[in-house]
Order: sequence, then C-alpha cells, then structure tokens
Amino acid sequence: MKRILMWLGLVSGSLVLNVASALAAPAAVGRWNIVIGGDQPSGYCWVEILADGDKFKARFQPEAGGCHEIEPPKVEGDKVTFKAGWTYTGTVKGNAMTGERVNGNNRQKFSAKRWAPMLNVTGDWSLKAEGSTEKRTLTLAAKIGKISGSLTGDKEDKISDVKMNQGTLTFKVAESVYRVVVKGDIMEGEVTAGGRTAKLLATRERKYGDPIELFNGRNTDGWKPLGDPKDFKWAVKKEGNDSIMWTSGGANIVSEQKFGDFKLHVEFRVPQHGNSGVYLRGRYEIQVADSHGGPPSGGGCGAIYERILPSKNVCKAPGEWQTYDVTLSGQYVTLVFNGEKVIDNVEIPGMTGGAIDNNDLEPGPIYLQGDHGKIEYRKITITPAK
Repeated sequence: MKRILMWLGLVSGSLVLNVASALAAPAAVGRWNIVIGGDQPSGYCWVEILADGDKFKARFQPEAGGCHEIEPPKVEGDKVTFKAGWTYTGTVKGNAMTGERVNGNNRQKFSAKRWAPMLNVTGDWSLKAEGSTEKRTLTLAAKIGKISGSLTGDKEDKISDVKMNQGTLTFKVAESVYRVVVKGDIMEGEVTAGGRTAKLLATRERKYGDPIELFNGRNTDGWKPLGDPKDFKWAVKKEGNDSIMWTSGGANIVSEQKFGDFKLHVEFRVPQHGNSGVYLRGRYEIQVADSHGGPPSGGGCGAIYERILPSKNVCKAPGEWQTYDVTLSGQYVTLVFNGEKVIDNVEIPGMTGGAIDNNDLEPGPIYLQGDHGKIEYRKITITPAK
C-alpha cells in the first residue's frame, strides 16, 4: 500500500495538512518526531516543547518506556537544547530539525520532522446544530488539495469559500459561515447566521470493507518477527474448540499487511504478572497486562501506554479471556474493553515506546509484543475503513 505524502494534499483520500507550518516563533515549539541516525535509523523518539510564558517545558517519549516530563529545554531563536538521558541539541528550519545527541563520549546525529495530524475530511457527515431539530448531511470531497461539497436537508446547497487553516475548516453555505474541527470521525464547531452563533456536532457515516482474520486459526502465516527470523517463537495450539496463537516469550511480531484507519477486534489471555501489547499501525501500544483490581494507570491494561488512561479499569483476573474493540481514525482512538467504552475518540499525540517508526501519516501493521513472557491470542480481526 503506497501513499504519496504532501504538506497539503491527498493521502489515499485523506487530506493531510501540516497545521504547524505557520507557527510563530520560537521555531522549536511543537511536537517533533525524532529519528536517530541517518539512512539506517537506530531508533525513534518524540518530544513536545511548550511555551510557558517566557519559559519552556517539555515531555519526551524515548525509544522504549513511557512518555514523561523532562527538565525545561533551552530555546534561543532556531536553536533548542533539552536533556532526556542524552543531551539533544538541534537547529530548526521550518518543519525540520537536525542536530546531535551526546551521552558521555557517545555522539549520534538525529533529524526530526514536525508532527502533523492525518486530517481526512471526506465522506458524508450527519450534522446537527444546537437548538435545531433539523438533521442535515454534509458531503465533503477532496481532490488535489481542494475541498468541495454540499449540505443537504430540505434542499441541497453547495459549500463555498472553503479554507483549512491550522486544523480548522471554514466554509459558507449561502450566508451562513461554518467553522469546524475534525477529530477522527467526529466534527465539532459552530455555525454563524443572521448574527447568531450555534454549536455544531457531526458524525461521519464511515464505510468499511470486509473483515480480515489476521490469525487464521491454523498457523502463524501472515506474521513475521521484528528482527531476526530465527527469533520467531510463536506457535498455534488447540484448547477445546479454541485455536490459540501464543508464545512463552519470544520476538515481537508484526502483521505482513499494513493498514490506515480500521476497526480491530482482539481476544487475549494474560497470565498472572503477564505483560504484552497490541500496537496500532505499529506505533501506538494498547497495553495488555495483568492489572486486575487496580486503579486505571498509564501502564495498565486498556491504556495507550503512558499516553491515554482508560476511564476505568475493567481488566479481568489473570487467566480469563478478554476483548479489545478498537476504532482508529487518523490519530483518534476509541477503545471498548470487555464491552465497556474506556477511551472515547481521544487523540494519540505521538508514538509510544517500542514503535517500529514514527511516520504517523503512513499505514502500518498490527504488532504484538511477545518479549515480556507468555501471552495468548485467539482472535484478531481487522476491518479496514474505505
């Protein structure tokens, strides 16, 4: 699956916009996807630098482990220095950063790109304005970076004066002005008409393809290890009517197929003190762990690892089968854990530890963590979005 990336253009039907391109000085403020090394990267990490009055603060995602706050970075013009184990010194030019990190006598070059959201506005949106009982359908299409569409209710009106600026979509329908922000398959904003402004909420009528069984129930075809093929230590066993793909502890594995937006159903069983993870597009880990009975935590079952906490801990006791039902749209994730919605359309701000890369705008595989000990999966079904 190939996607041609443009700062403003189409990505397999998705409109991608670098919303940070117009950021005011200082240039280093923002989220950055960092690549360690050159043509053959040795690792990936992420940093977010925030202005706090006339000072700065930052949080950092290392190659492994969780995202955490670091000491305030030093920002001067297009130069930035921050410490996260290593000392990183970079120079910003537009949406790129280059530099070097140092740890004692060790020195490594790094490069970084400013993080950008995957914005897909296309499709049919069921739209409702606050205070109105009328339901209308907003239909949007994107071609060569231009958005067009219509609003249909009692009649069909073409939209005009369409603009996308720093993630906010504005357009007109007759004399009404709409301002909305797309958050995955949810659109929020307002409409102004006749001097009055009302809030808007819209839901995309998303269409999906046919379900794909990533675990075929017979063997491990369709999966490969990260790294040396000799490290593949996953197998298939029968238990009653169940067919189970499992490892007692071995290589992390990835699906051979890659995906953009999708729905994913996973059934897993964790032993006592067990620990695994399901990575979406190979970049965002949903933690799989024995965390029964504890409070919600960034490292607990149902969390986007150290990024997004579940609203509650519904983890079952070790040894019981459990389910994840995930919807991923752009960088917005919804998770239903054991039948309860614990994450509701929340933005994932960047990669988690152990990610295969940080190319957020690209499709990626499903990735299962196996190097923390025994883990079992009996059903992994993905339904790609059209």
